Amino acid sequence: MKTQRANSALAVLVMSLLASAGTCVGQFSFLNQGHGSNYMDYADGVAISGNYAYIARGNLFIYDISNPTNVVNVATTNTGAGTVFSVAVSGNYAYMGVVNNGLRIYDVSNPAKPFFVGSTNNVGGGFGVALAGNYCYLANGGDGLRIYDVSNPANPLCIARTNNGGLAQGVAISGNYAYLANDNDGLRIYNISDPAHPINIAHTNSSLYVEGLAISGNYAYLATDTGLHIYNVSNPALPSLVSRTNNSTPGGVGRNVAVFGSYAFLANNSDGLRMYDVSNPAKPAPVAHLTGALWAVAVSGNYVYVPIWYSYLQSYLVAPQLGIGLTNAQSTVVSWPAPLGPGFGLQRNTNLSTANWLDVTNSPTTTSNRAQVILPASAKRAFYRLKLL
Repeated sequence: MKTQRANSALAVLVMSLLASAGTCVGQFSFLNQGHGSNYMDYADGVAISGNYAYIARGNLFIYDISNPTNVVNVATTNTGAGTVFSVAVSGNYAYMGVVNNGLRIYDVSNPAKPFFVGSTNNVGGGFGVALAGNYCYLANGGDGLRIYDVSNPANPLCIARTNNGGLAQGVAISGNYAYLANDNDGLRIYNISDPAHPINIAHTNSSLYVEGLAISGNYAYLATDTGLHIYNVSNPALPSLVSRTNNSTPGGVGRNVAVFGSYAFLANNSDGLRMYDVSNPAKPAPVAHLTGALWAVAVSGNYVYVPIWYSYLQSYLVAPQLGIGLTNAQSTVVSWPAPLGPGFGLQRNTNLSTANWLDVTNSPTTTSNRAQVILPASAKRAFYRLKLL
């Protein structure tokens, strides 16, 4: 429980006892909800589809996450054809990038009983995979970017290949453009309006090692060896750097990034997980930090899922921390950073020795990515908490 006494003892703020607290700094807490039963030495990719998480950790592991406090491994595939390094899910199929064996496809219409349906046989790393329509885009290490027609998942057909050097690590698709995290070659952008004839239209390289990336709106978020770098790609042919964060912690090497709403989550190798408020992409603000070693992260609702190296798949509730202040002698403002998803409600109690928590019915307003409720000042001491509804 975290408390803070307001001026003149008007109120004390209480974080709701939702779960045991994890490491946190800033405006959010990562509250540990539970973990899967399978100990893992490493994991390089994670994707979420519906109530299931798909983990690339040598083979493909599938977890039921319908109850974040009880993450259950329901299936494991054994590709027998190399190490699964990346995974993406679209419809009833999981697409896996396999080191030195390209692409393998499984039917996951029943996630508890996945079965193999098709594969490619090509060299390369299979380090990143993305889907758009009937096409699969594979960041294939030193073999570059490969594009497959997967309209028939049992017979994926390579229709195009680009190779501009570098070591393709990750790929993301937005509209008619493919964004390639190309390791020491930086970021490359391709026009894929005709997937059979991709055209390299832009290249940025500021001595960066780009390991992973995500696209949200007009911005590309890059996980680099020096931190999170954000580019304006409203004109994909002219990407421009708008901000960067600085990895000053030993072991901090950006491996992957996920963007959810106004927040970016950087899987930062042995430095753990860094969370940033990117409501203003030109000024990303650190709001939380989770220790541990990890290369991958996925977000669903108010929860993040991270496969921590030499540990388990962990689920965390991303809980906002409350703040309080006085607007004037007649009113008090209770505020918290805008949560990732719906489901938090403000409650009030005048006596912590009782369970008489009452919902605060005032509707919150949001300003600068913070929700707030203005309440009349009271002569009585009051307690407030956020509760997951």
